[in-house]
Amino acid sequence: MLDYHVLYRRITDKLVEGKMNYLFLDEIQLVPNFERAMDSLFIKNNVDLYIRPLVKQIASFLADVAGGLVTIKRIADALTSLEQKTTSKTVLTYLSAFLFYRSNRYDIVRKRYLSINSKYYPVDPALRRALLGNKRPNLGHRLENIVYIELKRRGYEIYVGNVGNLKIDFVAIKDGVTEYYQVSLTNLSR
Repeated sequence: MLDYHVLYRRITDKLVEGKMNYLFLDEIQLVPNFERAMDSLFIKNNVDLYIRPLVKQIASFLADVAGGLVTIKRIADALTSLEQKTTSKTVLTYLSAFLFYRSNRYDIVRKRYLSINSKYYPVDPALRRALLGNKRPNLGHRLENIVYIELKRRGYEIYVGNVGNLKIDFVAIKDGVTEYYQVSLTNLSR
């Protein structure tokens, strides 16, 4: 069954009206456009949907490294090393679940977009704590996450800036105006 329409019909045909239906799905990412079927099930009042732990593992990894540059391959490799074999294609599919914002890199000097190493920020800063508890709270990255969400809320197109080996946390573009932001928990030298 590799058609999301068929998947959706098969599931809805088995739902019991007037009762809560608990759905546990595994390997759902193998169905192209599975998100469409899942979105339609999420909005039903009598459906409680559970998707295999891969989503949680990806989210936990990204929450732990939020604010750091990562590649899709690095995410897949990290999960594979934790005995959760996956591929870059599967990770990309799960990243479309809208749990994280992706910020691509932008070379400020050459004025071009870079295709590798992006930063991912949880759409809700509380997601990190929900997934990781109090594990290694990196307050600098958490503050960076909040600034990212605020820039997003204000309607900016946001990139991670590069000037040679130097990094700029955010290149924010809105109405043809480019602004640069560097986020720091403190301005004290160590």
